[in-house]
Amino acid sequence: MAIVPSPWARKNSPLLVSAQGLVVAFAEHTTGAGGLGADQILNSTDIFTPAAGASLGTPTAQFHNDSVARCLGVSLLKQVAAGGYTVRITGKDGYGRDVTEDVTWAAATAAGAALHHIFTRYPYRQVTSVAKIASSGTPDAADRVRIGLSPVAAGFPGTIINPQPNAAQVNQYRGCQLPIDVSAGTNPAGVASTLFTSEVWGVKVTELAVTAGTSAPITRGAGWFVDPVYGIWIWADADLPIAPAATTDGVKYFVLGIQTNRGE
Repeated sequence: MAIVPSPWARKNSPLLVSAQGLVVAFAEHTTGAGGLGADQILNSTDIFTPAAGASLGTPTAQFHNDSVARCLGVSLLKQVAAGGYTVRITGKDGYGRDVTEDVTWAAATAAGAALHHIFTRYPYRQVTSVAKIASSGTPDAADRVRIGLSPVAAGFPGTIINPQPNAAQVNQYRGCQLPIDVSAGTNPAGVASTLFTSEVWGVKVTELAVTAGTSAPITRGAGWFVDPVYGIWIWADADLPIAPAATTDGVKYFVLGIQTNRGE
């Protein structure tokens, strides 16, 4: 006869509670030539010529150079006339699970030198393919798309699409995947539920390039946010990490602890 844990046991047994630690430190990501990005999965690629449903070409690199799965920036350079596109990104998250996501710029997306950024809802460790699904408005031969890690501290030339059409937050570019799935017990403001179904805590380490570091707690709501549906940890504007070689004060890395009651 099988023994089935009671609802109380599923919520309270220490054998069902999973805990993980995570150090989050990022490589230096720059905007590169023309603001389209030097450290990219797909860099300054022609989106006009391929037919609907066709591949946008082989990714420049399937894996980005951060050790954690990250939300990606998807940027459209619309040169001549207003118009939009839909691209489909397929890849794997930090757990190795297959993920697919469509990103759409509307037909009214303005032309000009500005980039139009959308951030993915899923975190990606690997991108296996990028396809053009549709176009709208006035496509033009000069239109280009870029997909990859967004600069973590330099800001963005151009326009962040808001609201995000794929339901991602406007600050999703800062997101990385937690090492265990958090539950709905942590809401998007990072506040743990009364049943303590999940919890995230941590410190940030701030230093100069040539001196010892100092640490301080990061605070829920003010210091970080959680997207519990997709397992994304999003740090605050004030805590944007600085480049590894920077000579000014800034956050060099985060140390997180995550504990989730897996039996909820």
